[in-house]
Amino acid sequence: MVRTPARESDAGHTPPNLYVAQEAQLRKRAEHSRWDYVALHPDLIVGDIYGNPMNIAMVISVFAELSHALSIPMRFPGTD
Repeated sequence: MVRTPARESDAGHTPPNLYVAQEAQLRKRAEHSRWDYVALHPDLIVGDIYGNPMNIAMVISVFAELSHALSIPMRFPGTD
């Protein structure tokens, strides 16, 4: 169960993740540097390139297909 709404301070998931490791390294280096660290995380990424795994339409399609294959209704996995 994913906490909704999710927070940046929530524990990570599905390691290893290059971006999470890179962000941790930058955060650590910023503590001892003259520059500050800021990370911007988009709510979602939408693209129109065929085969793009970051396309939200593809994610919804896969979720729908898995729900159908398991004979369960499509549902929203978070809270109201």
